[in-house]
Amino acid sequence: VFICDECEAKNFALEQNIVDNKILLLANCLLKKGFDVKFVTKDINARVKADVLGIDSQDYLKNSVTKENLYRGWIRVSVPAIELKRDLPEELLRLEAENLLTVNQFIILESQHNPFNYVVYRYLGQDKPAKFKVVKAPNLNLPLEPKNVEQLMALDLLLDDSVKLVTLLGPAGTGKTFLTLLAGLDKVLIKSEYEKILVTRPVIPLWPDIGYLPGDIQEKLLSWMQPVYDNM
Repeated sequence: VFICDECEAKNFALEQNIVDNKILLLANCLLKKGFDVKFVTKDINARVKADVLGIDSQDYLKNSVTKENLYRGWIRVSVPAIELKRDLPEELLRLEAENLLTVNQFIILESQHNPFNYVVYRYLGQDKPAKFKVVKAPNLNLPLEPKNVEQLMALDLLLDDSVKLVTLLGPAGTGKTFLTLLAGLDKVLIKSEYEKILVTRPVIPLWPDIGYLPGDIQEKLLSWMQPVYDNM
């Protein structure tokens, strides 16, 4: 916990009985101690105060992360075709040695001259006996299979009980809901590893919320749950 010096608090120009001013006091103390401080807020008045104090202030912007900076969960690396025939390609060891991999991140090793010739690996971490896992289409005992490498990677994570949380991002129609339900049904109906599936969906309307819809709570939520029912 960082506590400002008493003298700095006494000499602070703003009243300290206001919460925003207390935050600015802390930012000002950190700035004077040599820290790189950025004050981020939607409050215009607070940003004006920060500017007067010489504190770098910024507006909070939603969805400002570029596609280039967004963590995708996988990388694609071109290697000589001979590398794909090795049990453990040297390129994987290089990526790990340079700390370029995150646990459960996928690596698509593809031939330099043929991008359709590739092998998918998942990095399991340095503390695992086998640091890399070759990812293959699972045997679901159903006439269903992943249609592309992204669905293959998603299904590999969804079927792995050691991965407690999986986040799937993608435009509509890419199979996020379908693959999630498929993995859940496989665990419940085929493998009997779980007793039931719980499906939740946040009510974030693009139009008037459920209070405007007729009927009881179940009827109001029907439109929100319809995509799940359709996939089921």
